[in-house]
Amino acid sequence: MGSPRDVFNKRQKVLAEGKADWKLHFEMAALARYLRDKDAQYDHLKRLFQLYPHNRESYMNLAKLLSQDDRWDEVIPILNRSLHYTRDRKELVAETQGWLGTAYLKVGETEKAIELLESIPKDYPEQIGMSLRAYGNLIKHSVDSGDARATQRYLKAVSTYADRLVESGASDDYPMLGQRMAQLMVMGGNPEAAARWRQN
Repeated sequence: MGSPRDVFNKRQKVLAEGKADWKLHFEMAALARYLRDKDAQYDHLKRLFQLYPHNRESYMNLAKLLSQDDRWDEVIPILNRSLHYTRDRKELVAETQGWLGTAYLKVGETEKAIELLESIPKDYPEQIGMSLRAYGNLIKHSVDSGDARATQRYLKAVSTYADRLVESGASDDYPMLGQRMAQLMVMGGNPEAAARWRQN
């Protein structure tokens, strides 16, 4: 098929002839991302949504692009819309809520952010990667805010969560648990606990 640039240029002819459907714009946005052409990405995603506004992956791609440009206030409605297309799949809901929590932190809506992030390990404990990421965001925010009490509370909560994973055997499905926990302990200022987790 040629290089990504060749493919991108060949597809332009189809677009010029007015024969493009939403899937072609999806493909063109992906090619533009590979080619690091942000303007083209925005253009094709915009046209994609005009033709077919029901694809979750398209929303997530736009949210990623906007977040790279620090346009977090625009990311939030995009992520909220994407929740309508998760089909109640737990891993997709947890991923989106985690990202929403990050976005709310970025725009200063701390209460909403904390509520969303805390809900992930509580409501979706089997989503280990997403739960640890949520704890990571909570720990980082508490450290950055100078809230030592909150930091200790989150370190205790994530330790309890991780210990339960080990006890139940669920950690077998997540071999990076020790490494991720060590990173969280270091972030929260507990190098002794980090050293213990590195040995697991």
